[in-house]
Amino acid sequence: MDQKQFPLQQGNLDFMCGTYAAINAMYIREEIGSLDQAAIPFRLALMFMQSTRDWDLAQAICFGIGEKDYLELLEALSWRDCSFFPDADYNASDDLFGKLEQLLQDGAGPVIVSLVDPGAEAFDPEEERDVIHYTVVNEVMPECLVIFDSQGDEPIERTGRDLKYQGTDVRLGCLYVMESK
Repeated sequence: MDQKQFPLQQGNLDFMCGTYAAINAMYIREEIGSLDQAAIPFRLALMFMQSTRDWDLAQAICFGIGEKDYLELLEALSWRDCSFFPDADYNASDDLFGKLEQLLQDGAGPVIVSLVDPGAEAFDPEEERDVIHYTVVNEVMPECLVIFDSQGDEPIERTGRDLKYQGTDVRLGCLYVMESK
């Protein structure tokens, strides 16, 4: 399949970027090869959000999916365990960048990241923070993070540890890795 057909195009569906990031990671791992196949995990995600007692599909559609719930959604739509690395477990954003680079070098596959405001508090499971975007990182380079994204092919700009996504200052929030089957 031509990568120009993927990643999935969101249009005005920014609330679903977490679902699209998961599907795009599955595509990169060659577990999905067509849009028809992508419909399966997409439907699973919607059914999970609709049927699970402590989830609210309408809230997810209107406000997006928070980081503390995202891991549960990933596991439901990918049929596998996922690893979670929140920024609160690292002393500085430098450590989280190091973890991202290590995961990619170790062959963990594509890493899904949450992008948050640079001034956001560290992850706290008792508090939600706004996620600007979920995306898939394929490679960490000195000048950018190479991504595979539903918003387009433009990489996340990098100056040292400072990041810009589509002209907005961001920082890494949490890292998510789908375990191998």
